[in-house]
Formats: sequence, C-alpha cells, structure tokens
Amino acid sequence: MIRKQNIITALLLSFSTISTVLSQTTVFNGKVNLRMGGSIFNSKNDSRHAENAALLFTSASYNFSKYIDAGFYVGYGGLSHPSDLDFNETTGMYEWYSADSTSYIITNNPYGGKTSTAVKYGLTTDIHLLALLTEKETRLDLYLQAQAGLTTEKYEALEDEARMRWTDPQAEYGIGMGVRYRFTKSVGIFTDYSYGKFYNNDRHKIKLGLALTF
Repeated sequence: MIRKQNIITALLLSFSTISTVLSQTTVFNGKVNLRMGGSIFNSKNDSRHAENAALLFTSASYNFSKYIDAGFYVGYGGLSHPSDLDFNETTGMYEWYSADSTSYIITNNPYGGKTSTAVKYGLTTDIHLLALLTEKETRLDLYLQAQAGLTTEKYEALEDEARMRWTDPQAEYGIGMGVRYRFTKSVGIFTDYSYGKFYNNDRHKIKLGLALTF
C-alpha cells in the first residue's frame, strides 16, 4: 500500500512539474539553432583504440516548422591509437626504431599509447515532442534525435620512419532523445543520449553543452 502511495505521489509531482514548465510561455520564434559542447564517451570496447579525450563539437540546424529541424554537425577530439611495436625478449619492452635509428619508441605498453586526432562530421535532425502535445511555446524542449555521418583520424604510422596519415572515413549513426531548457528566448542548455554505431564500435554517446537560438 505504501509503495502504491509513493508511486502515485511521484506521478503527481512529475505532472505538476511538467505543467509548471508548460505554463511558462514566451516567444521562441527563432529559426536557427546552434549547439556547442562536449561528447562524453561511455563505452570502450577496445582499450587499444579507445577515446581518451572528450569530443568538442558544434552543430547548426534550421527550424523548418515547430515540429522538426535539421542541419549538420562537426566535432574534434582525441583517440588513443594502437602502434605496431615489436616485443624485445631481452629487455622485456615493446620497441620500434626508424630505418636510420634516429627515432625510436621503447615502452612497456604493447599498443604504444600514441594519441591521434579525430574529426567527425555529418547530418542531424530533431523532432520536438512537446510541440505535438501543446500549442504553447515553452522553455522546455524534449526531442527525438537522429544523426548520421563520418569519422576520420590522423595518426602516427610507424614505418621506416614515423609518418602522419589519415584513416579512411568510417560511418557513424545513432538515434536518441534529448532535453533543452531555455533561460531566455536565445540562450539555453541541453543534453542528449544516442544509441547507435560510433567510432571504435562504441554504442553509446552523451552530449551536453550550450544551446543558442536566433
């Protein structure tokens, strides 16, 4: 009985909170959305090639209606790239030497631990759920999000000498849900979660940051 009362109380509080937010009307008639923030890496399926720096990103989209917007995103971050090192049984270390022996790597890490540069870019779209439920303009925005794009990486290839190379672009895509809250008609904050296929076979992504509307 107590458990049922707690559930009912929680539902009433949630309904009250949403009703309060929906009652906060203002004029949000901007057409262009800009978002700037960071992407938190949630899973690392391969420690040899794991994300080791938050991805900084920005996106721009256009409101085609109060129900949907679409645009593009770009991102920049760091990855830990595995290196092809030979194991030296005498020293017990992993090593690489250039052809002229002027450059070398000696480490106990079999993967080298070199950091590369990752660049992401693609298309994104949002479907605004509250616009389907109410005609009022509100500070709160709940949305479904879909994205699709490419990721490429600049890394140090250890050959006869160390050379910087770019990988071939790899596809990434995801769908998820997010929330944005506007402090004014132009400035707010957001966070969203996506599930899909991302770099390094990562399945989960969380983004958060600043949201601007013009």
